Order: sequence, then C-alpha cells, then structure tokens
Amino acid sequence: MYLDYTKIKSGQKKQPMLRLRTLAGKELGVIPFVHNLEFEINYSDISTIQFTTPYKVNGMLNPLYAALTSFKVIYTEEFGIYVLASPRKSGDGVEESKTVMGYSLEQMFKKKDLFLEEGTYNFWNPSNSKDTILGRIIELDPSWSVGYVAPRLISCYRTFDQYDNDALSFCYGDAMEKYSCAFVFDVYQKRINVYDATKDAETLPIYLSYHNLVDSVDVEELSDEIATKVHLSGSDGLTIRDVNPMGTDYIVNLDYFLYNGDLDVKVGDSNMTLADKVREWQAAITANQTYYTGLASARASLTAQKLTAQVDLTTMKGELDTLTAQQSVIIQAMAMETTDAGKNKQQTQLNNVNAQISAKNAEIKSQETKIATIGTDIDRYMSAMTAINKQLSFEGYFTAAEREVLSPFMIEASLSDETFVVTDIDC
Repeated sequence: MYLDYTKIKSGQKKQPMLRLRTLAGKELGVIPFVHNLEFEINYSDISTIQFTTPYKVNGMLNPLYAALTSFKVIYTEEFGIYVLASPRKSGDGVEESKTVMGYSLEQMFKKKDLFLEEGTYNFWNPSNSKDTILGRIIELDPSWSVGYVAPRLISCYRTFDQYDNDALSFCYGDAMEKYSCAFVFDVYQKRINVYDATKDAETLPIYLSYHNLVDSVDVEELSDEIATKVHLSGSDGLTIRDVNPMGTDYIVNLDYFLYNGDLDVKVGDSNMTLADKVREWQAAITANQTYYTGLASARASLTAQKLTAQVDLTTMKGELDTLTAQQSVIIQAMAMETTDAGKNKQQTQLNNVNAQISAKNAEIKSQETKIATIGTDIDRYMSAMTAINKQLSFEGYFTAAEREVLSPFMIEASLSDETFVVTDIDC
C-alpha cells in the first residue's frame, strides 16, 4: 500500500482519527473511544489495522458501535484506507466491546475471480490494454485505474498455465514472480502502480543506533539460502548456456566468501591470492558479456537466415524435379511423332524446358553457395564464442590446485522459470 510519508509527522504521538464509511463512500462519522490501535504497514503487500472500541463509556453509548460490521471502510488521513472483516464482539454482562480487524483497500480484489487461459500475456500496453495482465485486472473493478508502470514491463511477455483464483493473490504472487515486479496499490487515488523489482531502489541515509530507537538487535544468517553456483533454466530445456560467456548453464558468484576473507590464500606458486584471481575472473566475465551476447545474437540471426535459405533450396529442387519430369514427357512425345512439324513443335518445347532447367540449376548452385557462406559465418561466430568459453570457463581459468581449493565453496542451487520459452534454432 502506498502512503504519502510527507504527511506523517515524525514523533507524532496523537492517535489518528478513524472515519467510518460505507463501500459506496457515504460518511458515517468518526469512531469514538478507540483504544489498542495497531497498524501493520506493508509497501507491496496487504496492510492491516486493528483496534478495540467499547459499546458505551460512562453510560454514553457509542453511536457507531452497531455500524462496525464487515465491509465497512476505515479512512485515515495518513495511514491508509481499510476494509473491515469479521469484527469480534466480547462482553461479560457488564461491559461489551468490539475488536475490529481491517485490511488495506486492495483487499477487495481478493473477492474478484481472475481467469487466465493458458498462454502468453503482455503485462501492459497503454495504447491497447485489452487482454493485457493489468487490463484484465482493471476490468474486474473499473473504479481502479492504472498509475505508474515501469518501462521494462510495457510489452513484457510471460507464459502462464491456466489461472483461476482471486486477483489479489495473482498480483502479489504469480505476477510479481513471473514479471519480476512489485505491485503497489495507492488506496487514496485507487491507482495500481507497478515497479521494476530488478532495478535497484534509491537508498536513503537512515541510521539506527542504541541511542536512537534501537533497544537490541538480533541478526541470524540464513545459511540454507546461500548459493554460489546457480543453474538457470526456462521451459522446454531452455538454459542460459548460449548467452553465458562461461558456456555453461550456471553462473557463479563468490562475493559472500570474498567479503568474509575466506579466499585470501595463495595456492601453489601463485603471486596473487585466490580471492584476487576470482575477482579478476568475475570482472573478465562481466567485461565479455556484451560482446559474447552480440556474438550469440549474430549467430542466431544467421542460423535463422540459413534455415530460411534451406527451405528456399528445397522449393527450388522441387521445381527442378517438376521441370525434369516435363523434359522426360516431351522426349517421349518426340519419339512418337511421325511428322516433321510435330517434331519441330516438340523440339521447341524441349528447348524451352532445357533452358529453364539450366537456369534452375544455376539458381540452386547459387543458393547452395549462399547457404555455405552463411554456414562459414556461423562457424566463425561459433569459434569466437568457443574461444571465450575456453578462456573463461572454471576449468580453463583456474589451475587444478586452485579448483581443488574452490570446490567446497561451490554451493549449488537451481532456479527455473517456465515463463521463459524462447529457444534458439539449430540447423
């Protein structure tokens, strides 16, 4: 849930005013006698509010007590807008109160069913929103609109299996995972903003100390989530091998152990520490990434051209077979002719077909030369890629002794995303 934090005054002690409304926006009044008020504010997830209010205080009835029912709306000036759910009434015969739980306004999308047929979907197209992911979501509640959408997500396609569940779970689950994005609902403007989760956010200089806010700190390292060698794959056996300068289906990142100093050792007669050599290796991979991707793209383009040329060649050979068949029929017809006029006519037709056959053979030879030239270019790009693979591979960059030391630090994991379905062409 998006909040305008400029409206929230630092050190504010006064309890915020809670205004009760209907879903249609009708104002019912300010809720009195509120206590035990708690907010849980989440940026890209459901936020909550919880409070208790009595039936009466000092003999004075709470005028909004009966109106505190499910699907009423709590409006605050600074801390969001919430929809109430399942208020709980408790009493002992003398006193009675309600404990109320509310969820940020986007919770209403939890009550909307979203159905997506199996297929590939564009996330957002502002000029034609029909059948885009955001377009489908907005259709469920037209009172909401689309706000900011990160440029990367416009015309960004991903493939889904059939989805048939509530819309909010899709926004905060499948969509965020598949498109690598963050949904942020502006409950005041009723706008859906979507940000690029792969882009580093601007950092703010916020400092906490034991003299300012912090009483104690506990930090637990999640060792089970540490991985230094990750195999990446998509659908139908798709891997990163063709765009990875190492020529493998995995990437390596040893920053955790570099930072801890675990690789500050020299192996054998080396003049540099293993940590420095790993940094040098990682820098070399990064430096070659753009060039290597360019080679892979050029090779893929040439491979597609070669495939098209081979299809054209097959068509030409079929046309040659047709002409050859015509030539055979004409020759047989000439042998059966008994008049000079008939033979001359057949000879003219034969000469025409022979000329076409000769031209077609020349065309086929030219096409075969074209295919061979493309094949040579493909081999050239492949050789350049293979040279980079050999130079930057783990086995090629490090000695056997260095690899032996590094081996325990290679903590493997796998990451698969079935929405990546683009494949290369081999021929």
